[in-house]
Amino acid sequence: EQRHAAARVTSVFANPDISNYGTLLHAAGMTPAALDDAGKKTAATMGAMDWSACPPSADPAGAHRRGGAARGERKRRQVESFRAVLRASRLLDGAEMDAPTRVRTVVDFGCGTGNLILPLAAADPSTRFVGLDLNPRSVALLRERAEAAGLTNVRAEVGLIEDYEGPCDLALALHVCGSGTDAVLLQAQARRAAFVVAPCCIGKLRDSGL
Repeated sequence: EQRHAAARVTSVFANPDISNYGTLLHAAGMTPAALDDAGKKTAATMGAMDWSACPPSADPAGAHRRGGAARGERKRRQVESFRAVLRASRLLDGAEMDAPTRVRTVVDFGCGTGNLILPLAAADPSTRFVGLDLNPRSVALLRERAEAAGLTNVRAEVGLIEDYEGPCDLALALHVCGSGTDAVLLQAQARRAAFVVAPCCIGKLRDSGL
């Protein structure tokens, strides 16, 4: 039964006519609890990356030599989790269906050196990615890695989260702590944008910087 449920969810996610969560449940013929259970399996499929095709400079495993192979694999799994959400959000975005040729902008707030944004950009060249971080050295390294990977759909900026004024259809924040997460949510709210945040601690960031 779980295999059948997962198959129904996979079919629904592949259906371009799906535009909201209620329709998703109805089309799958499932309760929210059943969808959650089967969705975990489907998410793993939706987020799967062909890491052999990822440019070495964009692969987070290669960027974490000091942490060993295990840490690199954990970073890869994080990327795949975020990619699953990115792909689902595109299918569930009614505006995207009305204008399928519109280029979406995904902003990685607190991007660091690009371990999240670079593999996502490599896997989705039709989407524009923006990395924003307060650390100039991190942004410089991200730019170097993007250039080495040949990624033309990535831009990196130095600045505060709350000062970002560019486009944003989907806001990402991995390990953005304290009030930084609040700032990301406010940016998404102001643009009626989807968001995915995964903070790791509380209070590391003070207002307006480190």
